[in-house]
Amino acid sequence: MTTTATYNATTDDCWGQYEPDPPYTGSFEDTVNVLYIAHGAGYGIAKTWIPFTVTLPAGIVITTATIKWYASQSRADSIAVKIGCEDADNPSKPATWAALNGRVMTTAFLAASISDYTAGNQYSYTITSAVQEVLSRAGWASGNTLAVLIHNNGTSDDLRQQFAAYEHATYAQASLEIVYEPFIPRFSGLI
Repeated sequence: MTTTATYNATTDDCWGQYEPDPPYTGSFEDTVNVLYIAHGAGYGIAKTWIPFTVTLPAGIVITTATIKWYASQSRADSIAVKIGCEDADNPSKPATWAALNGRVMTTAFLAASISDYTAGNQYSYTITSAVQEVLSRAGWASGNTLAVLIHNNGTSDDLRQQFAAYEHATYAQASLEIVYEPFIPRFSGLI
């Protein structure tokens, strides 16, 4: 029998972008009501960080992990992104673009092609292998932060999608749904 655990993103969700044209600066947003993926509102290449406090024990084997979010704007842009997790036991919130840009994604990730978002619709993406990679880390413990990372994957120009951040007034923040088999200890011998 499987169990489903749903975790909501915390107030620490954030995004940033690198401007590839002079003056080659980065920007960072951690108190806005939307999160951008692929590109920002300008021509910068975006990265997004979404944290969840996950109360599953180290080494648990999961069946599926799905990230879900609500589109905050209707857009017909076609984009390509990588959706994975931060390769860390219990990461803290990045405070600058440089800190966000330096975060390392898990080896496992979903290469997603996304288009035609409608405001208010929920979209979901299966990232089981990436979440399992974090839960299998030697330093993972129940109650740690598991952060989902979203990187541009070759999308050019000003193409993007955007979805509700924790602060959004109309739509709920992102959620992470994990389905797993409860751990049952095995005993040897007779009791």
